[in-house]
Amino acid sequence: MCDYSLESQKSRAARIGDELMTKDFYNFPNSLTRGLCSPDAPNVAVWLLPGTELKFRKPVRRRGLFGMLLSLWQNDSYMARFRQINLETAYRHHDAIEMDNGQVILLHELRIGQAATVLQLPVKPISAHVEPKRTVASELVL
Repeated sequence: MCDYSLESQKSRAARIGDELMTKDFYNFPNSLTRGLCSPDAPNVAVWLLPGTELKFRKPVRRRGLFGMLLSLWQNDSYMARFRQINLETAYRHHDAIEMDNGQVILLHELRIGQAATVLQLPVKPISAHVEPKRTVASELVL
C-alpha cells in the first residue's frame, strides 16, 4: 500500500525482483512523505502489500535527529517484511517494515537512497472452505 499522502501520486504494484529505492517528497509532488520507487521511474510510487519481503543492499538505516544524516540508531539487518501499523488512526503514517530481528520501522523514517529488492510477494489468502452447491432433483431440468 502507499501511505495516505502518496495516494494521489502515480503508482504501481511491486513485482518480484523489483529494485526499489527510498525517496522523499522531492520525487512525489504535493506529498510530505517518503516512499519506494524504482530508480528507472523515480516519480512513480511503488506500493507493497503487507507481507511483501524485501532484502536491502546495506544494513537498514533510519533518519537521524531532525533529519540529519547521522543516526544514533544502528541496525545490522538486511531482511524486512512490509506491514502496516496504527491503522485505527487516520492521517498518520502506516507503512512500515518489520526487520528480521522484530524491530518495526516506519517507512517514513528510513534514510533516502536505501536500495532494496523485492524477494517475495505475499501469498493470497485462501478463502474459507466452501461446500459445493447441491442440487435437488426438483431443480434439475431435463
